Amino acid sequence: MRKLILTFLLAVSGLFIYAQSVAEGIYWTPDKKGQIEIYEQNGKLHARSVCCNEDKLDKNNPNPALRDRSTIGIDVMNNFKRRRNNFYTGGRIYNPENGKTYRARLWVLNGGKQIKVKGYIGSPMLGRTVVCERANS
Repeated sequence: MRKLILTFLLAVSGLFIYAQSVAEGIYWTPDKKGQIEIYEQNGKLHARSVCCNEDKLDKNNPNPALRDRSTIGIDVMNNFKRRRNNFYTGGRIYNPENGKTYRARLWVLNGGKQIKVKGYIGSPMLGRTVVCERANS
C-alpha cells in the first residue's frame, strides 16, 4: 500500500513540474517589437525582457533612480502562482511604456505555444488582455 501511495505521489509531482515548465521560454510581445523570457523561480513564474527592436530607457519609471536603466533585462512580470493546470494568479506586470505596475493573471495556451496575460486594476473584469506567441517554437 505504501508503494502505491508513493508511486502516486511521484507521478502527481512529476505532472506538477511538467505543468510549471510548459510556460518557460521566450515569447514575442504582442506588437512583435520585443521578446520576454518566462522562467520559474521558487515555484513562481516570472518574466524579463530579453530583446527589443530598439534599446529604450525606463524613462517612465516612478523611481527616478531607475529612469536611466535599459528596459532590456528588467523583470516585467513577477510572482505568478499556479492555481490549476495552465492558470496562474497573484502576479504583477510592469509596463515600461507608462511606468505602471498592474495586478495580473496568466494562462498557458496550446501546450505552451502561447500565453495570455490579463493586467488589471482592482477587478479582473476591468483590464486588458494580450496574447504572446512563443518565439522559439
